[in-house]
Amino acid sequence: MHTHEKCGKCGSAKLLLVPETPGQHSHIVFGERVLQTVAVTTYVCTDCGFIEQWVNSKDELMKLKEELVEESRRRLRAHAKDLRHRMAELAIATDERTVESDPPKKPNQGTMSGRQSASIH
Repeated sequence: MHTHEKCGKCGSAKLLLVPETPGQHSHIVFGERVLQTVAVTTYVCTDCGFIEQWVNSKDELMKLKEELVEESRRRLRAHAKDLRHRMAELAIATDERTVESDPPKKPNQGTMSGRQSASIH
């Protein structure tokens, strides 16, 4: 885990731990159906004002990682399904336009021309 020894922006060692207060948004909220939270700890550099937030619990970090990876997979599956649906619609539309623009086909008269077939009878 992070040791919080120096500022991630300016390198100063003057970091201040920001205490949690009631109502403070010091959690990452995630989940699709059941919302879950992971606590974060906030640090501010007193030299440059840079603020960092860290998940300090390895267990909560793993829980967050697993949920976010699964959420990404769900979104990718939904996107792939949508793309397949759109591609099918485009294929149908293309087939319909091809049929409408094709010139009428002449009846098949075999390999002999009409003149040749008349002279044989």
